[in-house]
Amino acid sequence: MAPTVKSMTNPGREAVLKLSARDFILTSTTLILVALMVAVIWAAGASPAIAQTKNQVFEGEVILNGQPAEDDTRVLAYIDGIRVSQRRTKNGRFSMKVWQPLAVAGKTVEFRGASVDRKELRFPQTASWEPGGETVITLELLGDLPTIDAEEQQTHVFQGSVVLDGQPIPDETNLQAYADGIRMRSVRTKGGRYRMEVRQPASFNGRSVEFRGGGVRFPQKSVWTGAGTTIDLEYPSGLEQERAEAEGTSSETGGYSCSLPSGRVNLEIGFMLVLAGLMAFRMRRRRY
Repeated sequence: MAPTVKSMTNPGREAVLKLSARDFILTSTTLILVALMVAVIWAAGASPAIAQTKNQVFEGEVILNGQPAEDDTRVLAYIDGIRVSQRRTKNGRFSMKVWQPLAVAGKTVEFRGASVDRKELRFPQTASWEPGGETVITLELLGDLPTIDAEEQQTHVFQGSVVLDGQPIPDETNLQAYADGIRMRSVRTKGGRYRMEVRQPASFNGRSVEFRGGGVRFPQKSVWTGAGTTIDLEYPSGLEQERAEAEGTSSETGGYSCSLPSGRVNLEIGFMLVLAGLMAFRMRRRRY
């Protein structure tokens, strides 16, 4: 009779190996998911809560009655009747950058100006604002030049402190002034403060001005009068998220959106997710 050969397989060891393989898969999956969530949240936190801005370059010749415009002829760009940029000509040419949020794409850019003797210039040529584009356009007025004095341009000075999440805003933060969603001017903060000169035609008097910077919209607003205003800007933590949840939409980009907290808060959320994943893994192991 042939001897009986007993299996050397250890059931307990097989169970341990199966459990180890299961734990390895569970651990790897959990860590990968947590890492992906942290990366997505951190990337979102690094992006501004408000719409990104881009610039478009407009350049070309300026011709008045068949002749190149004199040096220092002013060329002004307007969108929806709001002045967005100004440059002076040199050798009969101009070049300007127009910074705007992406929501402005497709809007018409009008060109006005003033001759050296301060006569009004309204060019018939227009262009379309497109983010990141470059447009070559010839601005030309034929026939006798206008004899009407150019509309008076006035400067309103806004200044004050800027507080973000309870702290003075960092130096060199880009702070911008908007009217009806059109960007008018931007400056850099210093020492937790700002000073901004917003130049517009006198007919702009009484228009509302809002401020954005550091990835948020400040709740404080002012009115342009061509004079001066001291207005302190303060943005409490979590305000943007609360407003987005209440409205359910983003007025910048259209459609539904979910505004996320600042980068510091996102980092804290990421750590919380990591800890939650590890705790879930440990509890899962104890069940076995």
